[in-house]
Amino acid sequence: MDKNQKQTVCNFCGEHFKNAQAVRAHLKGCKAYQDRGDQASPGNFPRQISPREGLPKDKSDTPSKSKEHGKGAVIECDPPQFKEKEKVDQSCNEKMVSKHEGRRPRSDIIQETINKVIIYFHRFGYSVPSAAQSDAIQEIRKKLTILPVEETPPHSELVMIAEGIRDRFYQPVFQAQDGAQRKEKEAREKVSREEQDRSRAEIISAWEGLRQALQKSREEEEQQAEKLRIEENKARLVAWGKRYAQELLREEDLDALSKSEICDEVEQIVNEELSGTESLEDVEKLVEDILDEDLE
Repeated sequence: MDKNQKQTVCNFCGEHFKNAQAVRAHLKGCKAYQDRGDQASPGNFPRQISPREGLPKDKSDTPSKSKEHGKGAVIECDPPQFKEKEKVDQSCNEKMVSKHEGRRPRSDIIQETINKVIIYFHRFGYSVPSAAQSDAIQEIRKKLTILPVEETPPHSELVMIAEGIRDRFYQPVFQAQDGAQRKEKEAREKVSREEQDRSRAEIISAWEGLRQALQKSREEEEQQAEKLRIEENKARLVAWGKRYAQELLREEDLDALSKSEICDEVEQIVNEELSGTESLEDVEKLVEDILDEDLE
């Protein structure tokens, strides 16, 4: 081995080696190193590290000595400046993660609010035109875009703001539909009243027609009954007139045939002259007049 070449010495057994890599290979079988127990670890001897920000370049490739691993042991480790910087960076990262943890994108919060207030909104008995819905969505999106929606729960203040905007567009629509429904209801009620009046008039007319028909029928029945009564009365009066003539002819000096002929003539005349409403006295007077003419 060239004496001018820089050598590396194993501080456990004192043997010389060409470089630190040879020392690390030697430590795996070095009895003096094995007898020292946990004072050193093969994994710590030696290792190359890349230059790090904030460290002098002449120190980045220079092995550092550590009394912790035994006197003269050659090791390479992270310098304290770099470890401190790592701790600071890790702390900042943890704070940023904690600050943004659970926060959702602005667009998602706005869309969720629009879904709750507009998309899933329904009022029974009413319909919202697509134009009014589109205008309300556009206005809500415009309003919420300038608000710190990430810091406001979507089911509290954002919903109240969105509902107020929605009502400005929906309320006129609902009022117009209320007016149309009232007019339609009034028209239906008017038609219903007219139908009721017409039905009532038809019922009254039908009842009046029935009443008149019944009255007419009753009158016809009464007239028929009166006609029958008059006819019956006339038949009795004619019969009485014939008997009355027979009574009067008994006192006359006539044969039976002449008397019979005179009685038939009296019966015929009385039947023609009487209407059926006369009294017996009227019939008797009529018979006397007939006999006086025939017996002269």
